[in-house]
Amino acid sequence: MTKFYHQVLIPAAGLALKIQASAAIYGWTELDPSLTSFKPFKPERLKVCKMIDIKTDKWLKPDSAVVADRQGIIGDIIVDLEPGLYRIKRDKEETVLRQPTYLVDLRHPVGKRNRGSD
Repeated sequence: MTKFYHQVLIPAAGLALKIQASAAIYGWTELDPSLTSFKPFKPERLKVCKMIDIKTDKWLKPDSAVVADRQGIIGDIIVDLEPGLYRIKRDKEETVLRQPTYLVDLRHPVGKRNRGSD
């Protein structure tokens, strides 16, 4: 619980304070009500979201050596820990300030990345 406090809660509280003091327009990702139960996800999600593996307590990276099943599923989202944050410009373009963060349960352990020299 201490890691959650330092890695998620403190940064979120600091960000909320900055947003309240800013004149810019911000938007949050909508919390998905279906994420109250396990929801399967594919590797592409790693590129647009932050994910913490519940079994190892490690952050997954977009290039993590994840193992997919026949349907391409690598795990299940357990809970939405933190919504994404976007700055909205006048031309309706969004700038990602913070990606959404999920606690996930991988169906297979993460393998080792090939770090061979080119």
